[in-house]
Amino acid sequence: MKGLGKKILTLALAATLCLGTGVLSGCKGKIANDENTLEIYIGNFGYGYKWLDEAIELFKEQDWVKERYPNLNIPTPQHNSDRQFPANRIISGASANTIDLFFAVDPVAAYYDRTDPSTGESYFADLTDVYESTVPNESVTVAEKMDDARLESQEIEKKDGGKAYYGMPWADVFSGILYNKSFFDKYFDGRELPRTTDEFIALAADVKNTKDDSGNSLTPFIFSARYNYWMSSVVTWWAQYEGRANYRNFWLGVNEMGEYDGSTFSQKGRLRALEALEDLISRSTGNSHKEATTMEFTTAQAKYLLGEAMFMPNGDWFENEMRATQAENPYNYDITYMRMPVISAIVEKLSYRNGSDYMSDEMLSDVIKAIDGGETSFSGVSENDFKKIKDARSMLQKSTGHEAFIPAYASAKDLAKDFLRFLATDAACRKFSETTGGCSTPFEYDLQTSAPELYASFSDLHKDKFDILKNAIRLPAAGEFKLNYYGGMGYFTRTSSVETVFVAQNSADRKTAQEVWQADIDHFTSNGYANWNALLTRTGL
Repeated sequence: MKGLGKKILTLALAATLCLGTGVLSGCKGKIANDENTLEIYIGNFGYGYKWLDEAIELFKEQDWVKERYPNLNIPTPQHNSDRQFPANRIISGASANTIDLFFAVDPVAAYYDRTDPSTGESYFADLTDVYESTVPNESVTVAEKMDDARLESQEIEKKDGGKAYYGMPWADVFSGILYNKSFFDKYFDGRELPRTTDEFIALAADVKNTKDDSGNSLTPFIFSARYNYWMSSVVTWWAQYEGRANYRNFWLGVNEMGEYDGSTFSQKGRLRALEALEDLISRSTGNSHKEATTMEFTTAQAKYLLGEAMFMPNGDWFENEMRATQAENPYNYDITYMRMPVISAIVEKLSYRNGSDYMSDEMLSDVIKAIDGGETSFSGVSENDFKKIKDARSMLQKSTGHEAFIPAYASAKDLAKDFLRFLATDAACRKFSETTGGCSTPFEYDLQTSAPELYASFSDLHKDKFDILKNAIRLPAAGEFKLNYYGGMGYFTRTSSVETVFVAQNSADRKTAQEVWQADIDHFTSNGYANWNALLTRTGL
């Protein structure tokens, strides 16, 4: 019995150590920690990890890789669904971590200023040399091939004033508003999709008042409130109202004169965007799914697939993530993206006046329709007003977080960097899109031209997404600014999820758009701007 008990204890200890890594892909034997062995981790979320497995096999087939790494060894990547795992593992240091390359899902920028006590340097490898190097077997650098807006978001300003590139984006995340085209065509035949937020609000009310074939009222919106997926819409409306430059000023913490100014939280576009969302989804409207405050996001997606709502805010990983659900419960709905409506309140920022009145929403919609049709002007509308509306129609929020990181102490740092360079190649870009069913990387690669047969195989959801992306104006993301990654300033710092406070079941937990907006103003401007000054201090300003 002693021998059996010892064996059981040993097995239990091994299991504990395996679980202690936080990696759910299985406990493996000892892996060599050397320059030829590339240990990889990937967060297992919407895009999954099959694309990475296939990218690794493609990487191994490259002649330049075979020549440079004759003893190459890439064990099966580790993965889990712990968003904090990459950052926590990287800053655990060389004594606790042997993973050389992390494909993270959430930003780890809050840890950029952490320094390794053994070196006094950042825990993260500076990838500037990767960005400046030539894409293997191509004639452009990694930086030149990357989407300009995403490249801009990757440059980090260190507290000492220097610049660095700590992360490499591995997915070009697209977030927008899905709609059930089958439902829309069936119940609203002949009606056009909303071009303004007021039209969107009116349509939502009409959806709610429409009965399905069983006599039940249709539900306009489904989402999981705790995950804040409406934020991309709010941010877009906010920037549409303020203009891209002034939206960017918010994250720089400056006013329109370029001076640091805590009153930037009073930007009217923030309030108008919140009001638009409040009018769409608040509990008082009855527009949101009854389980919005309680269900998980994957549950909301599954219910959407089953036809329980007309619209859903979501990312382009939707189909990839829901493949298993669709296989078990086949659906016949055509689900795709609609273009982001322009915030109706933008008329307050236009010079147009009809007497003392702003441009009507009907006229605004007509101008947008003309823009969508390729027109370059509209009778009675100034050139500047037309451009502002056109820019607003083209705005899209960038997403950050799907980035790869290499620990500064990684034993296979050079190999990891070469793998990142490889991901910028046309072959790797195509493989990512093929494996994920239409998702894309942040590198410039025209699938429609370069791989027409593959492009043709994609669903309308992805084709419509690519169409929306043409000539899009990408908005700066929070994660590219020091006030966010050093100071912790968020989109709405005092309210973690605006969706939750708009649809909360308990009335005491609800807030209005005005209250959410005012909470940030009060927090940062009260007591002689004490919290604003503290934010600047944390940021090194």
